[in-house]
Amino acid sequence: MTRLAFLLSFVVLASQAGAQNVVTVRSGEHETFSRLVLYYGAPVDWKLGRIAKGYGLEVLPVAPPYDLSGVFDFIPKSRILDAQVEAGVVVLSVTCLCHAQAFEYKPGILVVDIKDGTAPPASPFETGLTALTSVDDLTDEPSAFPTLLPLGSVGSAAGEVTFPVIFPGASRPGGAVLVPAQPRAVQAGFEAALAEQLGRAMSQGLATAALPAGPAVSLTSRDDASSAPNVPAQESSEPGARIDLPPARMDPDQADHVEMRTGIDLARAQAEGTLEHIDPQCLPASDFALWNTVSDIAPDKMLSQARANLIAAGDTPAPEAVIALTEAYAYLGFGAEARSVLAAYPQPGRYAQVLADMALLLDHPKAGGSDFLQSQVSCNSAGALWGLLAWGETRPSTAVDEKAILRTASALPIHLRRLMGPLLSERLRELGRNDAAALVRDAVLRIEKTPESTMAIEIAKAQPHGPDSETAKQLERAAAGNSETSAEAEAQLLREIARVGVPVPVEKRDRVTALIHQTKGTAAGLDLLAAYLDALAAAGQHEDALRYLTRFSGSDFANMHELSPMMDRLAMQVATDTDDGHFLILAAAYPPDALPFPLPLAATDAISNRLLRLGFSDLSRKFLPAEVQTQNRGMVAVPDPARQIALAENALLNGRPVEALARVVQLETSDARAIRLRALEQAGAYREAGALSQADGDAATAARLAWMAEDWSTAEALLPEGTRKLLASQMRALGGAVQGGAAISDPIPGASLAALPEGTAAGDPGSPSLRETRSLIDRSQAIRAAADALLAAQSASN
Repeated sequence: MTRLAFLLSFVVLASQAGAQNVVTVRSGEHETFSRLVLYYGAPVDWKLGRIAKGYGLEVLPVAPPYDLSGVFDFIPKSRILDAQVEAGVVVLSVTCLCHAQAFEYKPGILVVDIKDGTAPPASPFETGLTALTSVDDLTDEPSAFPTLLPLGSVGSAAGEVTFPVIFPGASRPGGAVLVPAQPRAVQAGFEAALAEQLGRAMSQGLATAALPAGPAVSLTSRDDASSAPNVPAQESSEPGARIDLPPARMDPDQADHVEMRTGIDLARAQAEGTLEHIDPQCLPASDFALWNTVSDIAPDKMLSQARANLIAAGDTPAPEAVIALTEAYAYLGFGAEARSVLAAYPQPGRYAQVLADMALLLDHPKAGGSDFLQSQVSCNSAGALWGLLAWGETRPSTAVDEKAILRTASALPIHLRRLMGPLLSERLRELGRNDAAALVRDAVLRIEKTPESTMAIEIAKAQPHGPDSETAKQLERAAAGNSETSAEAEAQLLREIARVGVPVPVEKRDRVTALIHQTKGTAAGLDLLAAYLDALAAAGQHEDALRYLTRFSGSDFANMHELSPMMDRLAMQVATDTDDGHFLILAAAYPPDALPFPLPLAATDAISNRLLRLGFSDLSRKFLPAEVQTQNRGMVAVPDPARQIALAENALLNGRPVEALARVVQLETSDARAIRLRALEQAGAYREAGALSQADGDAATAARLAWMAEDWSTAEALLPEGTRKLLASQMRALGGAVQGGAAISDPIPGASLAALPEGTAAGDPGSPSLRETRSLIDRSQAIRAAADALLAAQSASN
């Protein structure tokens, strides 16, 4: 009995320990990335790398069990299509133009972000997981037509297939309707291998399955489709019943129903320009007119019929059914679902690529589209509108067909007009076509008196308004929430407050700071932070702005933002836009060592020079950065010239000419020579400064410096004749004696022997009296002052 109790307790403890080791995965959605957080409970050795389906996360040496049930509770499938565990590896199926980044938030807590855009150079997460050779599906190319159910286990999986309820009363179809007969065990392996190889050939354009010659099975009526009339989808009064496809009529000559091509055939077709995807011409309007091709039926029935037609064909759905479901999703604005269908069932041809680009723009309007879609912006068709929406950060240099864009925008269905109108107006404003942008906004406002959030933000950007205007009230309504749209609306309100220059209300401060932390890590959150700091600075609340930015930079995940430009801008505002008292308080409270980021040279120089002018030399020196070698001349590192010039200027202002000379001793620029001249003069080396001016061809400055050095002959030689005679005459007049033909180098008249005091021998002139000495000094000073004034006027005239 004791032995049995011991065994039972061991089993219970083991099960509890196993339950505690299950890794819980949580998710969160942001504007530019989707986040997964994995709670391991203890530090692990992990590796994230590229696989065929997207990314794989591996934990060594033993993979723990994972709970992925809550992955899609808070994120859509726009970036991460699926998450599952295969052979202990967490497989993240990624279908968008995205890249992965991962970091350990704390020991045992791993964060994986799937971000929009391409991966940065030398990203460690783009390396393939070479250790996963035991997982077949992670290293193989995806097949062109993946199966709905695993080959070889169709019957066992039939009872596990689940379908979402699209409308009330729907029920799960029976397994007999969807699943073909169980294949013979001998043929299962051959069929799987054949399907895989044919899929690869089709994805590479080397094989094409013959399409039915009869009516096309689709919910669309396209201009470039088959000329045969559409066959309406068969409806059944019994929920979940199968919608039968019409029998396919194949060409008798195509016995195998597959057309095979070799690489030579493809090369010949490409050389002749017959391949459709290299055609540079404008696409037909029907390729973009989703609202004209989808049947006018209720959305729920539209999707249910399209999905039923897709799965009715079994493992290899017809291309028409794939395109029809993709079009239905795109028409309803479900871009992620449309791309998921194309990712699961890749289709060859140009139209599938256009559909994928359009679907991406529906979910991520500012992500940009392919170069091919961007080229349609100059076409006189609906492609012009989608080409304009496809613009990314780089604007094509091609012309824009404004009339085609406006014509297409007016024909958009109401829900698509609401969805794409704000971005379309913004793009037209960026092109300077404000009238066309206003027409787009009017087309949206005709169907809704109160604009929704994104349109209210666009109206505020396009039209000036005051804090109490109707536009501001609409922005306040749009800002009521915790979404990224709320952050964008709040940022626009703060920019209007900054434009007026009024203080930010206390209640708005509390809400804005909370929203900044709520949207941390997103582009909207960074924009809101910048707008908040600018609003504080515009109202003279620089100290509040510095305090908040310093505290925010030390918070969690703040390193996801680029905050140094904000600090640079704020420091320049403090240096230039504040009164002296406020400036001194901030400079003393926030020296460089108290700031979270190093300030740029322009800001430190502006602050340092202003402090020096105010008489605070010690505090000024704190803002002079330590020297950094930033340039290389061959193999010898030399200081940055611009920085040395700035430091030398500061040294001259602070009365340190020797330091200024040392800063520019190796520089030969015009600025460096000017500083060298000023430093020599400030140090009293007038002869050296004069020689430098004379070498530069500045005779007037050289003459002035020679005079200050009491080098009369050099000064006389450098001065023009008229100036020299005028100076000599003034010297004679001030000297009290007429010496005909006197030159500058003649001695200044002194006391004569007859004027010597009594009792002084003729051979011993002795010392002059105090009165005579004072008279001599006064006359000498007067002569020098007059000469200095004359030489300064001469230099200024030159």
